[in-house]
Amino acid sequence: MNLAVQTDLNGQIIGFVQANGNSIVCCIPVDAEVFGSLANDANAGASYYYDFTQKSLLARPANPTTLDKTTLTANGVDAIQLSHAPANSTLTALNLTSGNQISGSISGADSFTSTMKGQIKLTVSCWPYLDFVQTITAS
Repeated sequence: MNLAVQTDLNGQIIGFVQANGNSIVCCIPVDAEVFGSLANDANAGASYYYDFTQKSLLARPANPTTLDKTTLTANGVDAIQLSHAPANSTLTALNLTSGNQISGSISGADSFTSTMKGQIKLTVSCWPYLDFVQTITAS
C-alpha cells in the first residue's frame, strides 16, 4: 500500500491518501509511522507542512511575534507595540465585544491602537508559521 500526504503548492497539508497500486498523483510519499501519526491527528494539517526545498515534512515553526503589553486605553493614542512579526504577515484584530474586525499587513515591528473598548483578539498569520494569537483588553 502507498501512503501519502496531499499538499497545496505552498506545502500546506490538505489531505491524506492511502492507495493500492503504484500511482499516487500530486501527493508526498511518507512512511507508515509518519502517515499514521498525521492521519490520526486532527490538527496535523495545521501543525505540519511539506518543505519542497528540503523535500521533507516539517513541523510549522512558532510565530516569533511579541507584544510589549496586553492592555491599552481605547483612546486611539495608547498603543501596543508588536515586534518580530515575519515579513509579509497579516494582522487581524477582532473585537470580541462588538464583532468588528479589521486586517492589515505587518512586517517586523508595528503598533496597534483602538478607539473601541472591549476584548480584542490579535492574530498574526504568515505561512508556514503557526498563527500568533493574543487577546488584549482595551478600556
